[in-house]
Amino acid sequence: MVLRFTFHAPVDLRTITVRNGYQKATKQTGDLFALNARVHAVRVVTDGGSWTWPLADTKDPQTLSTGFGRTSSVRLEVVSIYPGAKYLDLALSEVAFGTTG
Repeated sequence: MVLRFTFHAPVDLRTITVRNGYQKATKQTGDLFALNARVHAVRVVTDGGSWTWPLADTKDPQTLSTGFGRTSSVRLEVVSIYPGAKYLDLALSEVAFGTTG
């Protein structure tokens, strides 16, 4: 699985924050996090290089802060997963970028 994000103009990328897994919970279904697969490791690819980022199996936000440099896009390539207890689908609930300029 690959997610690609393209910025309107090049940015100085400082951080990437993700919320792993399916974050939704309802009274009817309960907590769905463990039932769906989650990302175990992801390769981050920018104009400045690539980094492999291991993710914890948690609902907490996780942030990668490194010298990404200027880039016009970010590609997230799933390297490995935590399997879901019930479903085969893979979930990543949120991706946020910290940038300047």
